[in-house]
Amino acid sequence: MNAQQAYELIDDVVTKLEQEGKQGEYIMGYVKALKSWFSHNNIQVMQKIKVPENDGPSKVAQEQVPVPEQLKRILNACDQKQKVESALVAFSGLRLESIGDYEGNDGLKVRDLPEMVVDNQSKTIGFEKIPTIVVVRKSLSKAGHQYISFMPQEGCDYIKELLEYRMQNGETLTADSAIVVSLRYLKGWLEGKYSDNNKALHIDKSGHIRTSNIGDSIRAAIRKAGFDYRPYILRSYFETRMMMGEAEGLILRDFRVFWMGHVGDIEHRYSLNKGRLSQDVIEKMRSSYEKAAER
Repeated sequence: MNAQQAYELIDDVVTKLEQEGKQGEYIMGYVKALKSWFSHNNIQVMQKIKVPENDGPSKVAQEQVPVPEQLKRILNACDQKQKVESALVAFSGLRLESIGDYEGNDGLKVRDLPEMVVDNQSKTIGFEKIPTIVVVRKSLSKAGHQYISFMPQEGCDYIKELLEYRMQNGETLTADSAIVVSLRYLKGWLEGKYSDNNKALHIDKSGHIRTSNIGDSIRAAIRKAGFDYRPYILRSYFETRMMMGEAEGLILRDFRVFWMGHVGDIEHRYSLNKGRLSQDVIEKMRSSYEKAAER
């Protein structure tokens, strides 16, 4: 295409989406993506693209964060895998891409729960301490720095149930094993059908799956529970509950910011100490998290 044809294509897309009743903010996402792609291919669209204004508040703006009773309904509608995915977001505040990255080449691994004890011989999972530490490595962090969060008893039970199920069905867990794997991958692996060349689900040999697949999985459970939430609302749930804990004096704001993966004062100390917090700080965090999580 030349620049004029590129402009006409974007204009046609805007018109089509507007006719479908899409919000201006939603349409602008397409405009930015198309302009970026054309620019990447040395086609500069200079004309101004007219995008309609939002017709009232967007769906995201109107979305209410669920309360604990609603989250419980969602968890009750989950299968084993969906419970772990949902708990990692709602209880630990992880972003979806920290569980499985965009290409499905990396994600949360067994070694990222350093206080979890795996016994392949007895096929059991244990935890040295609860709430247990969840490490988000630099490669999985949106802000580009490593940080930690925690998982309470309920979430640990979900992880234990899923991993023991996999072990009891023949899988040997290693430090690099994915915490969340595709059920199709798991079924194929257990039946001996999986090979390193099987990329149908964009998974590597340790079973990591794409961010989009994780989002689809959580969304399916939310819909089954009768709600119209986005999967990301579970992270908003975590932030809201911890904010309430902060308001009640149970946790420090610095702790909440750090657990969310945002840059703050503790992140600076964490970086200076080469990714390590002193044990007394970790235990203070753990105690504060436990009190807030009970609420």
